[in-house]
Amino acid sequence: LSMANLEKLTQDDCFNYAYQLYQFADHVARERAHCENVVRWCNNTLQSIISDEINNGTWDQYAKHDTKVATILRNDELANRINGWKMTAEGRLDNVKSREYNVRRKADILIEKGKRK
Repeated sequence: LSMANLEKLTQDDCFNYAYQLYQFADHVARERAHCENVVRWCNNTLQSIISDEINNGTWDQYAKHDTKVATILRNDELANRINGWKMTAEGRLDNVKSREYNVRRKADILIEKGKRK
């Protein structure tokens, strides 16, 4: 809404728009939860693959854990693909987290504006 249109809103308009924003915030929260579930699944699956590879592989006992993980992710096609999914889900999650807060804050502002009318 432009500033001019925002000033013209009635009390009912403020409450109705706030309700719509809360509905959208709920949708964004569901998207956030979905992304969090994907990241959690990817982390668990990657940990299983990595632990199996480390336990079954012929690794130098003095090699760093990070080096082992990077080598496994590079050489294991499934682990590499799951890591890609995880990175995509984490990127979406960062975007959705801030959006949910901003939408709820705007709805709160409209509620307060409606109470003053």
